[in-house]
Amino acid sequence: MGVEVSTSVTEGWKNTITSTLSNTNGGTKETTCTPIACPGGTTYQWQTSVSGKSWAALFDSCFFVCMPNQGTHPKCPNGACCSKDATDQCSSCSVEWCDKSKSDCPDFVVGC
Repeated sequence: MGVEVSTSVTEGWKNTITSTLSNTNGGTKETTCTPIACPGGTTYQWQTSVSGKSWAALFDSCFFVCMPNQGTHPKCPNGACCSKDATDQCSSCSVEWCDKSKSDCPDFVVGC
């Protein structure tokens, strides 16, 4: 499944990953995060994976989002979610981040 992300969202992830790699000197570092409360719904934690020719890394973040129902996944990448409704933080996106004519683009609403 391919995903297209806006330049500003991509740049934010790039800066986070670069900072993490330099702060850990290529090693490991553990951070404990507390997920947000999500009564009646599901809390999702953002992760990002990065790979090169001979290496790969998976980064858990301290960014969480609340979705209203079991199995309702966030519709937008981190940084592009509308979050004004505390019980449904990511069904609406602040930007159109993928081509809606492509089958792997989820159904979402643009506008906060």
